[in-house]
Amino acid sequence: MRKLVLSIFLAFALPGATLYFGGRGEPETLDPASQWDDASAQIVANIYQTLVRVDPSGLKILPSLAVSWRSSPDGKTWIFNLRRGVRFSNGEPLTSRDVVFTFKRLLNKEAGRFLFYFLKDVEARGPYQVVFTLKREFSPFLHVLTVVQASVVYGKEGKFKPIGSGPYYVKLWQKGKRMILLRNPFYMGRRGNIDKVVVLFGLSMDSIYSLLMEGKLDMTNGISISKVEALKNSDKFRLWTFPILSLEYLTFNPSDPWAKYSFVREAISYLWNPRWMSLAFGRFRAPACRILQFGNGEKNSHKNCLWRYCPERAMRIVKRKGLAGKVRMTLVYPEEPLYSKVFLAFAHEAGKYGIKIKLFPIRDIKEFNRILAQRKFSIVYYSWIWDYPEPFSMLSFLLPEGRMLSSYPTLSSFPQAVSLRKQLYKVLGILSEKKREDIYEDLELKIYRNHLLIPIAQLKKSFFASSRISGVSVDTIGLLRYERLYKR
Repeated sequence: MRKLVLSIFLAFALPGATLYFGGRGEPETLDPASQWDDASAQIVANIYQTLVRVDPSGLKILPSLAVSWRSSPDGKTWIFNLRRGVRFSNGEPLTSRDVVFTFKRLLNKEAGRFLFYFLKDVEARGPYQVVFTLKREFSPFLHVLTVVQASVVYGKEGKFKPIGSGPYYVKLWQKGKRMILLRNPFYMGRRGNIDKVVVLFGLSMDSIYSLLMEGKLDMTNGISISKVEALKNSDKFRLWTFPILSLEYLTFNPSDPWAKYSFVREAISYLWNPRWMSLAFGRFRAPACRILQFGNGEKNSHKNCLWRYCPERAMRIVKRKGLAGKVRMTLVYPEEPLYSKVFLAFAHEAGKYGIKIKLFPIRDIKEFNRILAQRKFSIVYYSWIWDYPEPFSMLSFLLPEGRMLSSYPTLSSFPQAVSLRKQLYKVLGILSEKKREDIYEDLELKIYRNHLLIPIAQLKKSFFASSRISGVSVDTIGLLRYERLYKR
């Protein structure tokens, strides 16, 4: 209540302001259905809206353009009632016709075929009701509707135009230089005091730092960790960090002479110390001890950890199995100084117990992918950001159907993958979130007990801003919402 009162006070007390945001990447497109890059997603999220949205603190689905919805008992038909009075930035009303145009168009795009492969058809029932028909049961359907690719676009002319109903619209885009966003006068949602956003592109880290020091930038997501650390005690700036739905992990090659043994994987898992990620990355990573995140609730707390650093247990396994001095393994990862620092500590720790891990940092991404495809590793590092805010997104990546994503370091090559995958895909017919969550937790426990991977960190989205900026918040994948910002 106190935060709400403060927000209302600031909205009326502070005059409209211009936010100057500096980034390194330039958006590739303003078309939600075609975007995959972060820079595009950041802009798209601020000029369009989706049918539903998610509460980042608990992954609960909340109304947005749709005020209510219901599904058929078999979960294959979903009916949405649209919010009345919503207008696009050109003043035109948003109706079911725009929603149908959006999703029929999306299904002809790569993003739509990937994210909505289960969607059969969408049709309008009057101006404010939409019916979705699914090819198969897909219980996380509402969560998939929150992705930026599912943003509703203006469709009354039968062709795409970058016109949305979100808090801003694009006034100017100078390719290679800047983009100017102005407040949408018809937007019905929450408002800060940012009336204009100037996004500068293609800046080097040194340029961003200089502009911040000169007061010509208010905010950035493109400053180096070393620069942030140098300014951490300054009262003129503040670092905002937000964990996002993601996982950095190590997994094993089950065809490796040593990694194929569960007891070897178990010993190595006990030798991973999450403190190494904190020491190397500071506030830019959240050490992980579980695969899944369930919002910011109790299940993410330290006392509910599955994976734990326990060298005493590792030592008992090494002694019992006579492993000391025998185990030789390789760890492959994309070359980056901080990761090298972390994995060097890991290899040193393993060496103390007679397990030799040789590090292979790979600079070229094509070479890295080739090594993955040919399975030329014992242990490999990888990271994945959830496509949508529901645990099925993470687990279906680790346990993909058929040959899908087979070139990635998933768990598909393990003998246990068949039974785990069968259990996972049962959730698609379960509409109860509580029942699905129980299955997800059981699967996570089985992955832990079979020692198939080691979760090492949760990625964070970071923003460095002037102390005049407040109200910084992001969604579950780290997209910044300009309309919630205040600038003094």
